[in-house]
Amino acid sequence: MLAGSNINYAFAVIAVFVAVLAVAASRGEPPPKPCKVDDFELIKAIGGTKDKTMVYLVKHKTNKRPYAMKKYSKQKMSLRARLERDALLDVVRDTPGVVEAYCAMHDDNYAYIVMEYVPGGDLFTITRGTKPTEEMLKFYVASIALILEDIHRKGAIHCSVLPENVVLDENGYVRLVDWATSTTWQPGVNARVFQGTTEFCAPEVIATHRDFPSLGLSAPRDGYTGAADWWSLGIFICDLFESGSPFRTDGRDYADANEWKMAVFRKILTTAEDEIQVPRSLPPGAYDLVRGLLRHNPEERLSLNGIKSHEWFVTNHSTNFVGFNWEALSACVMSAPYKPRLVDPFDTTNFSDDVLELPPATSIDDQQWSGFDKD
Repeated sequence: MLAGSNINYAFAVIAVFVAVLAVAASRGEPPPKPCKVDDFELIKAIGGTKDKTMVYLVKHKTNKRPYAMKKYSKQKMSLRARLERDALLDVVRDTPGVVEAYCAMHDDNYAYIVMEYVPGGDLFTITRGTKPTEEMLKFYVASIALILEDIHRKGAIHCSVLPENVVLDENGYVRLVDWATSTTWQPGVNARVFQGTTEFCAPEVIATHRDFPSLGLSAPRDGYTGAADWWSLGIFICDLFESGSPFRTDGRDYADANEWKMAVFRKILTTAEDEIQVPRSLPPGAYDLVRGLLRHNPEERLSLNGIKSHEWFVTNHSTNFVGFNWEALSACVMSAPYKPRLVDPFDTTNFSDDVLELPPATSIDDQQWSGFDKD
């Protein structure tokens, strides 16, 4: 009886090991080119934003590997589709921690980008109804900080660092996704086109919004740099830990979405730094770190060097362990505090089932879609 149990256990261990190898092997191989929409078999919808975009798990019919395919309505999302294509296939291509994109296509109604499938789910879904541990919070903040430093060096600003846009690979490591609101900048040449997610916008980003003058507030309108992402990281920490931005505002109190947006912008611009409602439930070190990120003056905000030298990363008071191993994290040899459970390379259990299908689009005239292959 004991021998039989040992054999069953051994088979179980082997099965898990084989599954892990299969998942690991599923990444990193681009689909055969040229890519066409019909080359992929749709498996399941795993994400979307109302009636504008959808993300599907798909399988290539030739190499049988999983990929993520993002589908945009050309009527409503043409600009954002181009921004994401340009960012992923040009500006931040081959950046560690950034989701890898392989090809872009379009037909009469939709645009598509085929990317690596990252099966671990997004942090919004993973932490829904629960708080991440301090170890998890520190790991994710450090991971995102390294990614932001790399993309800023390449002249990109993500503009929407929020839990929904941070997904985990099979080892629990971070990928930053959704580059549809990203933009570019160069030293001495600030970004001046508004991009971002309302409750995560830095003050200097808000000042570039076309309706900013209607707020009747005075603020520098010099554009923005990568420092805007460090502000968003501060909001990200609050949102991940307490499921809400410090500037959260109930949209039901306003006549329409734009009125709500302007109310949020006003709150961000007029709330004094020491009055920003940073959750007191955060670990003390994380609380102080957020205060250093949410500075109205971009030049006073913490960036990667300030985060690395911050007390929260230098000393862990709960374990008396001194120093966060940034080198191990960069080399991907640090054990992630959370690893998603995966059955096979096509596992979708880590994604929410609350996905609405993208409705059929009305045919529109083809336009010049530079960088997108015509299907």
